[in-house]
Parts: sequence; structure tokens; C-alpha cells
Amino acid sequence: MPQLNSWIGSENSSVIHHWQFPVTTDQVWHAWTQGAQLSKWLGEPRLANFEVGQVVEIQHALDYWCTCLIQRCEPGKLLIMTRKFPDENLSMLELRLTGNSTGTKLSLVHSQLSDQATNYLTGWQAHLQYLEDLLCGTPRPMTDFWSFYEKLAADAKQAN
Repeated sequence: MPQLNSWIGSENSSVIHHWQFPVTTDQVWHAWTQGAQLSKWLGEPRLANFEVGQVVEIQHALDYWCTCLIQRCEPGKLLIMTRKFPDENLSMLELRLTGNSTGTKLSLVHSQLSDQATNYLTGWQAHLQYLEDLLCGTPRPMTDFWSFYEKLAADAKQAN
């Protein structure tokens, strides 16, 4: 997995992932912003209009929706949005894409997570691995997501 590095930062209230994908920035951007692609690695979109001021809603489990408000959008480069699950505080997600000689580097910063940072560190690692597999032509079944997440969480706990 081309995860470059990841960590919990800002007094345990944010997670940062740097990931290298062996595809173009347009391909990565498309996977982040197109409903048909989102459903294969993140969740099922109900609303997915990635323009400033628009709301994006993604179902992550049965009747469990994340509502996002797009704050900034520079297609192919930058996406900043708020994120809100029903049982969590509002958080902020920033994605930066940079093309390079081997594909695209993604920098993801998810902040204002309070006590949820550890769960989000593993959650984003799982989602980004699903995204990578999709972009490389070997998508994983979303029905296996939670078992994959639990394995990553157990491996991380064992490593500490």
C-alpha cells in the first residue's frame, strides 16, 4: 500500500494521511467527487454536488449519513469541507492533490475530531486503501469494509 505516512496531530484532534496513488490527479479527483465512484470506496451518496456552498450527503451504514458542506473547491487540486455525523461534532476535512512523476500525492487532514482521532486514523486508512484498490482496477467489496477496518485497528493496537 503506497501510504507514505500518517499520524494523529494537533493535540490528538486531527489525523493526517499522505498517500501516493499511481494514477493521474484527474482520476483521483473523479473518484472523490463522482457519486458512482464514491459508492465503491467511501459510501453511498445521496447528494454529491462538489461546488462551494453545496451540501454533500453520503450514507456510510444503514440510516447513518454524513453531511458535508463544501467550503472550498479547486478541481483537481483542493477540496475543503465540513463533515457532520449525527452523533459527532462538526469536523473539517481538507484534501490536497499534487501530481508527480509517479502519479498523485494526496494529503488529507481531518481536523476538529476531539476524541475520535484514533478511530478516524484507522477509518481513513481503510477508505484510502479501498480508493487505491479501486483506482488500480481491483476494487474491494464494500460489504467487507468493517472487517477490513477491524483488522487494521487490531494491527495498529498490536503495534503499539
